[in-house]
Amino acid sequence: MDVNVRRIYSRLLWKVRSAADLKPETAIWEIAKSYLPNRKAADWNQALMDLGARICTARNPKCDVCPVNAQCASAFSKALLKKSTSEKRTEPSFRGIPRRIYRGRILKALHNKPLTSLQIGSRVVDHFQQDDLKWMNGILEKMEVDALITIHGAGPRQKVSIAQ
Repeated sequence: MDVNVRRIYSRLLWKVRSAADLKPETAIWEIAKSYLPNRKAADWNQALMDLGARICTARNPKCDVCPVNAQCASAFSKALLKKSTSEKRTEPSFRGIPRRIYRGRILKALHNKPLTSLQIGSRVVDHFQQDDLKWMNGILEKMEVDALITIHGAGPRQKVSIAQ
């Protein structure tokens, strides 16, 4: 799901606590299905992405010109308009490579068939070792929560596949 669309639904339907406050993607999917029109769904999705990119932006939302501000739970919220004073968070990484890169590699590795955690690790991490399995399983568990993959079974024989 596009981050702009996720941000719009999060702000529209829930009063957000900060500009970075987004609801879980699984919750947004369930709600987004009910808003999707029967015809021209692609146009609808493009309009939401444009709204998020141009008006309901992450750091400087333009609530005053937003076409849905009257229905938005977060419109004109001080939490949205407040400038963040916190330091920029560093992106989680492993061996100097951002976690998001590994997530992409994992999905690519699973493209053709299910694999074990060890097989995935050896395909996506240079010099992968048994000691790295705990880290790999942590990423896989988070990806399952994000509904990107499905983990079948447990332990060393568990299989991982792309979510259907």
